[in-house]
Amino acid sequence: MTLDLLSQGVPVVTMGGGQACSRTTASILACLGPDGLVAEGRDAWIGRVLALIDDAEARRALRAELRATHIPRLAAAIPATIRAVEAQLLSLAGG
Repeated sequence: MTLDLLSQGVPVVTMGGGQACSRTTASILACLGPDGLVAEGRDAWIGRVLALIDDAEARRALRAELRATHIPRLAAAIPATIRAVEAQLLSLAGG
């Protein structure tokens, strides 16, 4: 989901935590950027989301950055990620 959203230029804000999906998204954002989308704790996450909601120019700039620098990398990464997930599922199924 995170890769799909980023590939469409949609900013994703997350915080690392106890859930696997949060840690995975935090890892993706740490590797791909842009900076500032991984919050440390609930209050920081809420603050970052509200700041993006309130600042249309920051959202436009972030989307432009995602489109210019991240979409080409994501387009290349998504097929490889899908193949890796499929391979893991097959190995779990004994195939």
